[in-house]
Amino acid sequence: MDQTSQLTDPTSKPQIKILYLLSYRDPMYIRTRALTAALACSEGLDVTEIINSRRGPIRYLQLLRAVLRSPRKRYDVVILGFRAIEVVPAARLLFRRTPLLLDALVSPSDALDSEGKGGRIGELAGRVLTPIERRMLTMVEGIIVDTHAQKSFYESWASLPEERVHVVPVGTDSPETGTPDRNATGKLRLLFFGTFLPLHGVDRIIEAVGSLPAGAVDLRLIGGTTDVVQRLAREHQLAPEDLDHSEWVPLQSIIEREIPAADLCLGGPFGNTPQGRRVITGKTFEALSAARPVVIGGIGELDRWGFEDRRNCLVVDQGQNQQLAEVLQWAINNRSALGSIGDEGRDLFTRTFSPSANAERLEEILGGVVASACSS
Repeated sequence: MDQTSQLTDPTSKPQIKILYLLSYRDPMYIRTRALTAALACSEGLDVTEIINSRRGPIRYLQLLRAVLRSPRKRYDVVILGFRAIEVVPAARLLFRRTPLLLDALVSPSDALDSEGKGGRIGELAGRVLTPIERRMLTMVEGIIVDTHAQKSFYESWASLPEERVHVVPVGTDSPETGTPDRNATGKLRLLFFGTFLPLHGVDRIIEAVGSLPAGAVDLRLIGGTTDVVQRLAREHQLAPEDLDHSEWVPLQSIIEREIPAADLCLGGPFGNTPQGRRVITGKTFEALSAARPVVIGGIGELDRWGFEDRRNCLVVDQGQNQQLAEVLQWAINNRSALGSIGDEGRDLFTRTFSPSANAERLEEILGGVVASACSS
């Protein structure tokens, strides 16, 4: 369970000593993989990782036992990986004098309250949990989020000072592949994989694809239940022969086989929910790193990160099903352009979202947290 990596270079300047703690239901979540990859490739950081392997509530006991049994070292910063908001009080007790940096990414109480996650009961739970979560955010020295829109949200929603909210895009740890095969003939193979949250807008994907000429595309969906997918397909007149659905596929298979086999990835989000308008999805970065063209649901800061429609991605307004259908039709009619878009997307990933790019951001953030702690 205790996964420890010590990164040392005796010829380098003194490193910042980091303890990375994680206790999440999915220890291999893309945010975890991307962040730990960035930490691992930074020469300025000496990183110790303690990551849970158990699922369910017992994972918290596993984490506590691992921390108590770990060698007693003095760390400069403790990073609480996503999603660790619920362990903030315990971490504050265990590391009284050490700055805590929380990877907040997505607010669980806001997801329940504003995203419709959990239905009416979820909304009520979110409202009850909101003041508790806000209180926990005041117990850490800083938080990490993935976009500037999320930064603005947390500063307003939780009344956090601007200097305590830091932006590190999700990225991925998936290796950049060679030039993928280009499928220039036959049906355009579309790929979406995810948990079918409201922000993903899977219903909008199916409606857009259902409006295309029959036989034009092959929609590969991974996630969700068969009953829900079949119901949506019937509602939007999506021909069965144009749909290929699996409720679950191992992540490694998605990375190694599903993404390379796709002609066009659907990164989204397309749901036009409050949270959806603030995020760039992990599946977008997986597609970029694999040089596969990807359709992105527009948020206000895409140009700030270097995204350019029909150069390194395809962009649609969220909640616009007809516009999504038009973009898919454009892709069908311009198959020869998709390869260049995919290659440009990978170049953008390498420059801006790769582990090495995020490592530079993290070094700067962690250095500031340490300096602030020393001056206080």
